[in-house]
Amino acid sequence: MAVALVAGQLLVPGLVSSGVEERLEADGGSATVSVGAFPAVTLAWGRGGSIRIRGEGLLFDLGDRSERPLERLDGFETVEIDLTSTRAGPVDVTEFFLRRESREAPYRLAVRATVTPRDIAGEIGPRAEGLLGRLAGGLAGRALPGDSGMRIPLRLSADVRSEAGRPVLSGEQASVAGFPAGPLTGVLLAAVLDRL
Repeated sequence: MAVALVAGQLLVPGLVSSGVEERLEADGGSATVSVGAFPAVTLAWGRGGSIRIRGEGLLFDLGDRSERPLERLDGFETVEIDLTSTRAGPVDVTEFFLRRESREAPYRLAVRATVTPRDIAGEIGPRAEGLLGRLAGGLAGRALPGDSGMRIPLRLSADVRSEAGRPVLSGEQASVAGFPAGPLTGVLLAAVLDRL
């Protein structure tokens, strides 16, 4: 019995980590996932001590959106996700960081990326939450200066609280070439987390 418990403690976190890696790498790129849980059986109920994800060159579809993108992470005490050189639909993501220090603390999100005004208007805007998001997306292609095919910087940061797996943003700062772009935060967050 003791041998089975020790074997399970050693094997189960590795199997869970491998499953997450496979989902993240499904469309390309590479990921390294480390899951910690004691006892390991708690992972069967979506709970664990820590999850650490590093990824590069991963591809995400903006259409991949669940209503509860944080649900799989909420059971972990600490969360650390660092993605670089990633693509979420038309958005080239240079850096995507999501961290949480404890179950009671909010997640901290920071994203650096580039996007075109045309993509905001055509692909991202219609996916943004609420009327304001859709309106902002619809106007973005016309409102931003210059060529609508030119890549412009996107900066997002927010504290993210989970309500039954649904993200609730606060302290949000989002801009595209200096213009407010708040609705994009939820779109990118959901696209990435849906794969976990």
